[in-house]
Amino acid sequence: MPRREPMGLYIHIPFCRSKCPYCDFCSFPRPTEERMRAYTEELCRRMRVAADALRNDTGATPAVDTVYFGGGTPTMLPADCAERLIGAVQACFFVLPDAEITVEGNPAAAPRETLDAFVAGGVNRLSLGVQSAQDDELKALGRLHRRNDVIRTVADARAAGIGNINLDFMLGIPHQTEATLADTLDFALSLAPDHLSAYTLMLEEGT
Repeated sequence: MPRREPMGLYIHIPFCRSKCPYCDFCSFPRPTEERMRAYTEELCRRMRVAADALRNDTGATPAVDTVYFGGGTPTMLPADCAERLIGAVQACFFVLPDAEITVEGNPAAAPRETLDAFVAGGVNRLSLGVQSAQDDELKALGRLHRRNDVIRTVADARAAGIGNINLDFMLGIPHQTEATLADTLDFALSLAPDHLSAYTLMLEEGT
């Protein structure tokens, strides 16, 4: 039987509280709990099918060294859905003991009980979509969270046991100046994250 190297697993959660006007990822705003639960069950089913196919190829449970729950907003899932998904990952795949397991989050939709459920299943990294620490810039982006929500979510994540936190930011936001960017960076550093990431917002001409 051929032997596979450990692989990475990406799981997409296409739900958000609202659709940001700049976002071109697959996401659907304001889902019902029924829809999120149905989607969770289908994901679990497909994981079992994929793992069985890989197992038939090699004769061994497929090994995973990274797991990434992206979106959308995975942290807006009901806690029982988070528990089901992370449980399915652990049941279907051999997750290496030192695997990095990341969940993306939004400060406007990251209830503590959902963070707890992900952590209980092995999540050890949070990538939080902060984008800016300026409330007027967040409004211009169509984001629902505000500066204080970021502080609360980082505190909740640490209290839940997540030891690796990435804060994600944008450059080129409407109304952003050198002074507001400097303040955003100072704010980010005050939270002592383990990693910062940033990308430039590309606006179409006339917007």
